[in-house]
Amino acid sequence: MPYSDEENSKLMLANIASIEIPPIIVRISNGYKSKKPAISSVMAL
Repeated sequence: MPYSDEENSKLMLANIASIEIPPIIVRISNGYKSKKPAISSVMAL
């Protein structure tokens, strides 16, 4: 169904149900730790 100004409030455009947001598998800190050696080697140049 296409968006309709008559049937939908503009306040609801950002209303995202939690079931639509995918779960986060890897924490940012864990992802950074796994990439840290590569970042360190680039910074050493």
